[in-house]
Amino acid sequence: MAFRVLFRFSKEGEARFLSHHDLIRLFERALRRAGLPVRMTQGFNPHPKFAILSALPLGLEGEEEALEVHFDNPVPPAEALERLAAQLPPGITARSARPIEPGTTLAVVRSEYRVLLPEDLELRQADVDAFLAGSHTVVERRNGRRLDIRPAIADLRLDGRVLSFAVTHGQRGTPRPAEVLEAVVGRPVPPTVRVRRTRLDVRFVSKR
Repeated sequence: MAFRVLFRFSKEGEARFLSHHDLIRLFERALRRAGLPVRMTQGFNPHPKFAILSALPLGLEGEEEALEVHFDNPVPPAEALERLAAQLPPGITARSARPIEPGTTLAVVRSEYRVLLPEDLELRQADVDAFLAGSHTVVERRNGRRLDIRPAIADLRLDGRVLSFAVTHGQRGTPRPAEVLEAVVGRPVPPTVRVRRTRLDVRFVSKR
């Protein structure tokens, strides 16, 4: 039994075009229809208490996304998974559920990505090696903030037309997959390039 459950779900196919806000509304409706004893927030307009960890950018697919749900009463994770899965639309699949230990919070520590490069986007192993040899890669975001993304990038490798990499999450900022891809390629990349988050590592952190 658990008062908090960590669900893992995938977001694939046409569902990749759902925004983060669309996904929140989707899960809110699904949790209501599932009839689970989800805890409600306080205030004038209460809504189910849950959180999607590490928002997935629009257009990206995710194999192992994370959803934390709070319940008023203990719920067997397997039962909660079955009931929630039955209410999800095509492209969104609930894959697993596990209890969250009392007295802990959840922290995303690492994300892994896989990119299928189109034929007209040339990337050589020498380009990857050159990027890895550098110690700094500074990007400037729309808000004017400058961020050195290089220290957070790990496991960058090229296998044919597939580029894989991982980024660590931290207080100084987390690289966006598009920022990593453009930094490695060396020029802007079309938004039609298929990017997939293959893993999201979540750590249970004690509040004490």
